[in-house]
Amino acid sequence: CFAAEQAPESFAEQISYVPPPAGETILEAIASGPDLAGDVLWERILLLIASAQETCTLITPYFIPDEVTFRNIELKAKAGTHVRLIVPEHSDHKLIDVACNSYLHTLEKAGCEILLYRGEQLLHAKLVTVDHRQALIGSVNLDMRSLFVNFEIGLSIESVPEVRRLESWVTQSVLPNCVPYAQTKQSQSGNTRRLLEDAAHLISPLL
Repeated sequence: CFAAEQAPESFAEQISYVPPPAGETILEAIASGPDLAGDVLWERILLLIASAQETCTLITPYFIPDEVTFRNIELKAKAGTHVRLIVPEHSDHKLIDVACNSYLHTLEKAGCEILLYRGEQLLHAKLVTVDHRQALIGSVNLDMRSLFVNFEIGLSIESVPEVRRLESWVTQSVLPNCVPYAQTKQSQSGNTRRLLEDAAHLISPLL
């Protein structure tokens, strides 16, 4: 309604639609956008990361996090939690890739397992899993525009069998197409490249 600049009554049929039952798993839908107060979806992602005791896997096509999210991921890795971050080796935005790399350097030093996806198609999945028991999927990328500006939606899952299914998909379909960050050119940036990365980092809130 907000984006279309139309009254809610114009979408009465869509709003009143109740889909038929498709399973027994209960999903919690979490929306975010300029029409809502607060940043509920961002807060849920922070809570998920903070709750991780053993493992935390993050998959996103664009990784330009805000400072709070970034530091939470870094601290989790330093505390000994197995934090795995999977991003495309090359996205469809070169400047975003340059800015992303500035964050990856720091997280690798903190102990994160960083994997770059080299599949034939752009990795566009958005997924957070924690300790084999909780997951979040949806439309939100781990970048500031997606977290704080765009209209996004996430689905929170707390069903162990369903979370295990998502983890199996990662193991079978994603990991075989990944390479460790340390084995790529991005991890060995020269001085000129690092200057570009630092400059891109400065303007990352605008990307």
